[in-house]
Amino acid sequence: TGNLPTLRALLANVNADNRDAERLRRLIAASDPDMILLLEATPWLLDQLRDLGRRYPHHLTEPREDPFGIALFSRHPFVQSQIVHFGDAISPPAVMVTINAGEHPFALIGVHPWPPVSADLAEGRNAQLRALATQVRQSQIPVLVLGDLNLSPWSPWFARLLADTGLRDSRRGRGLQPSWPAGWWPLWIPIDHALFSAGIRIQHREIGPAIGSDHYPVIVDFQVSGP
Repeated sequence: TGNLPTLRALLANVNADNRDAERLRRLIAASDPDMILLLEATPWLLDQLRDLGRRYPHHLTEPREDPFGIALFSRHPFVQSQIVHFGDAISPPAVMVTINAGEHPFALIGVHPWPPVSADLAEGRNAQLRALATQVRQSQIPVLVLGDLNLSPWSPWFARLLADTGLRDSRRGRGLQPSWPAGWWPLWIPIDHALFSAGIRIQHREIGPAIGSDHYPVIVDFQVSGP
């Protein structure tokens, strides 16, 4: 394990209404991640971040004006990459890539299901989680799932996702690490998740600083030790 590279992933739900790109840029510069997953990525934001392409030449983006745009930037090339819609065609876009950043390839899935603010949207979110679980089970290589799952770790749907996939929660044993709602500490819960399969080892996980969003970012360091 000594010669396995340690990779760093940054997950940030940036908030579609947030017009402070500078704090996000400073976080990226300071934390120096290998991969950056941005949720609620708008065309405006990607325009603000267009110089990221120099350091992160590999990217897969579907910006939107609503809160369901998504963008993945990586230092390491994608062996395969696709935008997918878990659940049904109108569900929010997710990114799915295979990255080879050492001896062992791994799959990175970035996802942002509907918030359960109505019965229909809750059912839609649960359908998206079921489709995500199917995808994870089919993977022949280790999987890292990053996303605002609109789920707390105490939800039965969260427990079901872990049980259905064998994924583990990177937060476990590392304290509460709440990510939302930023600035309202009495209500803080972790809804931004980094889940990992066998073949991935989590070295470190932390909550990042405020970036003008209602979410705090999540930074996770990991190694891929093989299938």
